[in-house]
Amino acid sequence: MSTTHKKNLAAKDVMTRDPVCAEPGMSIRNLARLFDEYEVSGAPVIDSGGRLVGVVSKSDLLRRASDPEFAGEPTYIFEALRGEEGEEEDDRDLAQPTASVEDFMTEDPVTGVPDEPVHALARKMT
Repeated sequence: MSTTHKKNLAAKDVMTRDPVCAEPGMSIRNLARLFDEYEVSGAPVIDSGGRLVGVVSKSDLLRRASDPEFAGEPTYIFEALRGEEGEEEDDRDLAQPTASVEDFMTEDPVTGVPDEPVHALARKMT
């Protein structure tokens, strides 16, 4: 790939066109299942109107679980993320806190438009 071509890359050339999305009210257990099923580590969060309201990732969950201010039980988050292949746990076996995606997501994510140059988008993200 030539240097000229790399400089001309736009967001549409590198973006995921149909991303797997989470919803603000989704449980952490269901979020972990979504990550596992689609083999992703993060997802945009969209509201009922299809508007982007945040992003959430495994890193967000782990960072929050290790936060001393976190009122929930960190073990729950680690158990939810562990998700071993082929394992079908009965949700009743683990106490589920009332925390949901909206409690962990990053609001106001950095966004771009499809024709935005990748180098400009990268600058915005840093």
